Amino acid sequence: MATILKIPIPEVQKVHSFSERLVLPDSESTMVHVVRYDRETVLPRLVVFPEPTALPTWCAVNGIKEALTAGFYLHEPSSLLGDTWVNGHKIESVPFTKPWNDIRSAIALTGCKISIANRHELGTLPNGDLIQAGPQLVENGTIAYEEDADREGFRLNTGQFDSDITAGRYPRTALGYDENYIWSVAVDGRSTENVGLTIRETAEVMLSLGAQQAINLDGGASSVQISGGNITNNPRTGSNGITAAVPLGRPIRTAIIFETL
Repeated sequence: MATILKIPIPEVQKVHSFSERLVLPDSESTMVHVVRYDRETVLPRLVVFPEPTALPTWCAVNGIKEALTAGFYLHEPSSLLGDTWVNGHKIESVPFTKPWNDIRSAIALTGCKISIANRHELGTLPNGDLIQAGPQLVENGTIAYEEDADREGFRLNTGQFDSDITAGRYPRTALGYDENYIWSVAVDGRSTENVGLTIRETAEVMLSLGAQQAINLDGGASSVQISGGNITNNPRTGSNGITAAVPLGRPIRTAIIFETL
């Protein structure tokens, strides 16, 4: 397993953020950025952008201080990928290929309530927000992702993605929760100093934080975390060994924002 993340013990506060270098079993390392929200004092909700949008810029313009990249989208054209609902209304999107469209996990948000589960477990007609992503990382306090099982079909069916998102270490984005807290996590990658994490290693990090349920969200250059009104992580893009910093992250179509009550 990956080295357990050491969680600083903060003063009592609604939002607590920290960044820590995680040393992996093969002596490689990467920065992990964590924001912990008190579930009793935060309202998470989904925002869908009509066009790809730089999350830090949008947050600055709209006075949003806490946010995280959410679901996947197809780049040409920029169509949402996976089931998407806002305030009980279905948003036009391209479904995941069958049979994975009903299996791949999702986040459901209704008021202060948050649920992460396979799509078919979250109801046919959500009455709040819902965004499908995956794979699920933690379920009922145990690691849910096993590479060989591929129960959500991300390795078997890569056709709607640029590549197999489960293969190798990359920048990652994840969300998890337990009875008391919600964790927003962004992982740096694509550099010598920050190698990123595999999906399995990301699951181990979420479990070490205390998440009872957790899900993988859009990653790579799309991985952006906002806390205190500032971007906390260091997005990078690249392929074939050539990478570059993307200070605002790649423009995205959906984000989860966290409004303090």
